[in-house]
Amino acid sequence: MAIKPADVLPDDVDSTVIEGIRVRKGTVAAVLANLKALDVATITTTEKAEIFETLRELAPALVVLGFKKYLTFNNPEIQKLVDEAEQQLKI
Repeated sequence: MAIKPADVLPDDVDSTVIEGIRVRKGTVAAVLANLKALDVATITTTEKAEIFETLRELAPALVVLGFKKYLTFNNPEIQKLVDEAEQQLKI
C-alpha cells in the first residue's frame, strides 16, 4: 500500500512526535533547501555556519524519519551531523 503525505500528516496538522522528537511539516524540504544552499559558490562563511547549525538542529528529526537507515549523504560533514544525532538519540 502506498503512503501519501496526507496519510502521514493530514493537511490541518503541522507536526507530529516520533520517538520523542517533534517533527514539523516541511522538515525534509528545509533540509534539502539548506543542502542546496551549501552548493552555491558565493556562500559566505557566516551563511555556511548558519546552515550547518540549522542542519544540526534538524538532524534528530532526520534520524527518527529513517534517513540514517535508508539514505546516506554524499557530503561527509552532513553525514557526520546525522550520525552524531543518531548516537545522541541512542536509536
